Amino acid sequence: MNFIIEDGILKKYVGCDSEAKLSDDYDIILEMWSNMDTNVKGDKRCYSDLIIKDQYGNFDVIELKYKTKASKALGLLQHGAHNLGRFDYLLDLCRIEQLKNSEHRNKSLKKFVKGYAIFLTNDPAYQKNEGDGSVSDAEFRLEEGRRIKKQTLSWNKDKMKSVEGTSRDRQLKFSGDNKIEW
Repeated sequence: MNFIIEDGILKKYVGCDSEAKLSDDYDIILEMWSNMDTNVKGDKRCYSDLIIKDQYGNFDVIELKYKTKASKALGLLQHGAHNLGRFDYLLDLCRIEQLKNSEHRNKSLKKFVKGYAIFLTNDPAYQKNEGDGSVSDAEFRLEEGRRIKKQTLSWNKDKMKSVEGTSRDRQLKFSGDNKIEW
């Protein structure tokens, strides 16, 4: 399949049957950068993996995470570091909320419609809530049915010294009502 991409915007499919063509009324934007508060010291950049925008500026946001468990049969490597993977997924969810509420997003994006944070994995460890709550990423657990409402999530700093001074050394502030569904 071939694409025409102009300024990071997927304009149309080339050489596809008519059912697979993008409508002239929609654009797909790959990795769009916006300026907004990202909770990172001195960094106001924020990007989204995929934005689908109609001709009126209404848009959906899709964030993607893909983490694997090693499988020789499937040719997959072990990603590991489940705590960082969970954090990164929730950071994506936080980005979606920021784009929904931000006045600083790209001016072509007028009205937020929906946001999706999709986590693809063959590793059940990302879904488990194990431990006694004293683990480094206790607040970042992704068990089925968990609700993340207006709250701030943080690392257990006594257990997670390795994030200090990195881009992950921050709290995640949520303002909406989000539900984890596997």
